[in-house]
Amino acid sequence: MDLERMEPLATMDDVQAVNKIITQYVYDHIKDISKVISPLIANYVEHIPISNRTRVKVPMYVART
Repeated sequence: MDLERMEPLATMDDVQAVNKIITQYVYDHIKDISKVISPLIANYVEHIPISNRTRVKVPMYVART
């Protein structure tokens, strides 16, 4: 493949716009997301109790990465 003919798939503005959309979606649906993610995390860390507060925060941390 000729590397000189390659063009970017998205601009930085595109990436930022998608990031805003995803972030807003996560904040709008945080309760639903936490209901799905919390049991998954609980299965991996059965010996560590997870508080309700942590169950809500974890999806927010995941969304930031």
